[in-house]
Formats: sequence, structure tokens, C-alpha cells
Amino acid sequence: MVRISDKAITYADEFKKLFIDQSMVGKLPREIFEGNGFDVNVIGMQRVKQLAERWRRAYELSD
Repeated sequence: MVRISDKAITYADEFKKLFIDQSMVGKLPREIFEGNGFDVNVIGMQRVKQLAERWRRAYELSD
């Protein structure tokens, strides 16, 4: 995590890359977030799912 405010969380590029790498080997978004110290009950599962979709799309477009 890079920054957190009342309205947004800014995630480090390193975490996004780690997320994509772990996602590609079958880990679920919840597992990845929790395994890296995030509380998905605070963040919200809907937000985690949205982030996962956004980061996967960005990864696919960068190839």
C-alpha cells in the first residue's frame, strides 16, 4: 500500500504485480489480499473483486 485516505487506497505497483502473478497460478483475490496483510472485511469483497478485474484487464492490455 502506498497511501490511504478516507476515500481511496493507493496500492503499490509491486503489490499489483504480485497480485497478478499469484492470480495466474490460481490464488483467489481474497487469499492474495489476506496473505499480504489486508483485511478484506475492511476493504470490502466487492472492492477486492473490482480491483482484481481492473488489474487483470490492465495486465492483458500491457502484453
